[in-house]
Amino acid sequence: MKKREEECDLLIDTLCDTKGVNQAKEITTVSSVQFSIRLPNDQKEFLDSLAGATDLSRNHLISAAISKMMENYEFVLAKVEEGDADYEAGRVVSMEEAERRAQAVIDQAIQRKAK
Repeated sequence: MKKREEECDLLIDTLCDTKGVNQAKEITTVSSVQFSIRLPNDQKEFLDSLAGATDLSRNHLISAAISKMMENYEFVLAKVEEGDADYEAGRVVSMEEAERRAQAVIDQAIQRKAK
């Protein structure tokens, strides 16, 4: 049971991030649509457990998870576009050069640690 509590705490921290539980509670104030999904029993049971532990509905938790996923997707997409722009502008190095630079950083760290 302790592992389940730790999983719930981690999920709460992930879903609520720095914006707090209120962000999840505000989801219902936005215009929304209804649709259904199918989940394995263990996921439904986990959501029920988490909902009970947080005093939030499964809907709030699922909405918060989807919002977080969308934020992460937007971040990754922006980084990919940034990488594409770097590539187009010629701001790239070969794999060999990247490995050489990484090894130099590692060697410096080893030397500092040895002192």
